[in-house]
Amino acid sequence: MADERVDIFMPLYVRDYLTSTIGWTAEERGHYTTLLFLQWDRFGLPADLAGLERLSPGVGNVWALLEPKFPVDTDGQRRNRRLEEHREKALELRRRRSEAAERANRARWGGSESDRKRIANGSESDRKRIANGSHPPSPSPSPSPSYEEKKNTSCSSPPSDPPRRRKRSAAAPAGGIIWDPAGGWQGITDEDRQAWRQAYPAADLAVELAKAQQWLLGHPAQARRSNWRRFVANWLTRCQDRGGTHREPFGATAAVRIPRPEFGGRPGGRPMTDDEVARARKTEAQQRRFAEERRQAAQERAAAGQAAATAAPVPRVELRGVDDDFDNEAARMAAMEALRKEAP
Repeated sequence: MADERVDIFMPLYVRDYLTSTIGWTAEERGHYTTLLFLQWDRFGLPADLAGLERLSPGVGNVWALLEPKFPVDTDGQRRNRRLEEHREKALELRRRRSEAAERANRARWGGSESDRKRIANGSESDRKRIANGSHPPSPSPSPSPSYEEKKNTSCSSPPSDPPRRRKRSAAAPAGGIIWDPAGGWQGITDEDRQAWRQAYPAADLAVELAKAQQWLLGHPAQARRSNWRRFVANWLTRCQDRGGTHREPFGATAAVRIPRPEFGGRPGGRPMTDDEVARARKTEAQQRRFAEERRQAAQERAAAGQAAATAAPVPRVELRGVDDDFDNEAARMAAMEALRKEAP
């Protein structure tokens, strides 16, 4: 049984543990956990309650609940069957790891079984002897120079120059297009301009290239590029997506109505593309819907106010004032005074 002792870890699945002990008290869970630990270490528990009391004092108070968890096995000891299943898995895992380590040791060192054991468990001299027996002996090292020899050598030899840093070869510009602050754009052919006009009809090439050059002059750190064709394509793409070179300033589109019904273009500007016409129609439909919703809401508020104004008035309740009570009391006192004077 000593060869099967698992001194690594005991697996504890938290969710299964909590599910199986739901509603238990702290005392019940404490004794249950203690018995599991004892079984993992001792491979079993005594069958009698007196033996369990010596291992976990007070377990008799909760034994009626814990007894089904630890049935008596064929050898007369109590065991939790699921814990034994985990023990078998742990032993199998240790065996597979041991075999894998043995195969790796055999592939690395070779030789016989005794040599491998001596390499693993022997002394330093054994490992050196076995290693030298399977490999040719290394030549004896030459004696190291003395301090004086090192000093004379270091003083007589001239100092070596530091290693020069190799310059990276400049990559050839992609597409033959380059830009530099002195010469501007170079390598742009007529075929490039024609292709750009077809791909970006809303962009004025001369204006956009001049704007790109001024931007690069103002941002020299961004001018270190190797693919200038991609830079120009990205620049023209942003220009096309934002409405073109001659687009209206921000905020001016709200004051200018789009020509209807054909949406043919803007006054004094270029014809609108199909995407711009579609966006303009969608924007006008949204504005028309919002205006209709605001009109309906105003009508509903007006109707509600008119209904409240024409509702039946609240009946007024007339209350007798304090002055009326005072006048009645004064008349009563005058009558009483007159009767008193007439009495004999």
